[in-house]
Amino acid sequence: MSFDVIQAVRSCSQRNPQLAYQLALGKPVPQQYSLQVEFNNGAPDTILTAQLDTPLGDDLYIFDMRSTVTRPQAFAGSIFKAQSDVFNSQNSGITVRLQVLGGGPGNQYVLNSTQTPLELVAPPVASATTAALTPQEWVLTWGQTIRADFVLGRSYVGETPVRVAIVLNGWRLGCQNYDNIAVDIARTKVSEFLAGLGGR
Repeated sequence: MSFDVIQAVRSCSQRNPQLAYQLALGKPVPQQYSLQVEFNNGAPDTILTAQLDTPLGDDLYIFDMRSTVTRPQAFAGSIFKAQSDVFNSQNSGITVRLQVLGGGPGNQYVLNSTQTPLELVAPPVASATTAALTPQEWVLTWGQTIRADFVLGRSYVGETPVRVAIVLNGWRLGCQNYDNIAVDIARTKVSEFLAGLGGR
């Protein structure tokens, strides 16, 4: 079992023992999903929607989200293009609203209730900060999916196409309904697992 998984078990053992138990079973697999759109109309207030194609299949522990904004044809050939792209990704004027869909009654919710600047929801790839909206131990269950509504908050006329992506980094847990085990049983099993590690 990797050191990262062991650290995750330790980190969430008290706050979410059911998740810690599933991680301790040793079945998590790194997984990455992306929500992508391409704006070909640079007019302000243009809206595009992205959604994961299918339900997840297994429960997914998401530990971070990142974003990119690229304009492959804007300022092409300029020695300042890379600099322009970096600064644009940090303050793109693009907003996003994320919704979790599927999973049955009571499992559908909105992560941010209003359109929020992209970089506040999912920091740029090179950012040292983690996603502000990624809750502690955020798990999407196997039947859920995510929808993202992207809006251009400023004019990108003359800079299109504008490609926007949010990447979800996580671990596929290898199970469905990770929280079916009782909290007290999960806590006991995780304690036994951690005790067996000794000084690791």
